[in-house]
Amino acid sequence: MVLRHFRHYLRLGRYWKEAFRGRTLGQITPADIESYVARRVRNAAPATVNRELAFLKRIYNDAIANRRAEANPVRAVRMFKENNARVRFLAEEEVTQLQAAMSEDSWSLVALALHTGLRQAEQFNLRW
Repeated sequence: MVLRHFRHYLRLGRYWKEAFRGRTLGQITPADIESYVARRVRNAAPATVNRELAFLKRIYNDAIANRRAEANPVRAVRMFKENNARVRFLAEEEVTQLQAAMSEDSWSLVALALHTGLRQAEQFNLRW
């Protein structure tokens, strides 16, 4: 199994480790998680907080499956409703400026993304 997002998992793990420093999984309550979420949402988008909660939920589910925890307190915490309806197109002058600032090799990758709408992960995980 390849962990495509291992770098993100490390980052998310650091957030939770810092938030609950010195506590075991069994000592964390839904109220503790709600408190963290209330603090975190001041500095982060709801989608970001949802990803962090999803990560912690996955950790608990894995711990339960391996008999390291008895319950998943994240289940009691509601996720935020997300509004990801953001579409933006570069103006022609922005495209020109971007192309002028890049090397020809790099520009070919950006041009592909601009013309196809592929996300970064979709583009760089393409295989022939």
